[in-house]
Amino acid sequence: VVALGWLSREEIQNHLSDSWALLVPSEYEGLPLNVLEAMSCGLPVISSNSCKGIFSDSGIIINSQNPESWASEIEKLLEDRNSWINMANHGPNESKKFDPEIIRREWGRVYNKASKERGV
Repeated sequence: VVALGWLSREEIQNHLSDSWALLVPSEYEGLPLNVLEAMSCGLPVISSNSCKGIFSDSGIIINSQNPESWASEIEKLLEDRNSWINMANHGPNESKKFDPEIIRREWGRVYNKASKERGV
């Protein structure tokens, strides 16, 4: 593991394009931008439960922090090129649901609905 510090957009894109998958073993995440960036580049994501609900077909959720479970899932994906391609192909479309404009519109819709229900 190498701590790279702050990277430009271009450097991030270069690192993602040189990568095979993004691993996210952390137990707690909000909305991890690294996952969205990887998905948008067609990079499969292997994650703990912390990313549950962020993706479906563009990665794997591992329900364990056990290193052997992680190694097993990584090995399966390394051996199954078709699954990797399928995940890579789904990533860009799945990441689009987090586009800031889509989120802004959805929050506006929720706000307007709540306002009407409360008579505001």
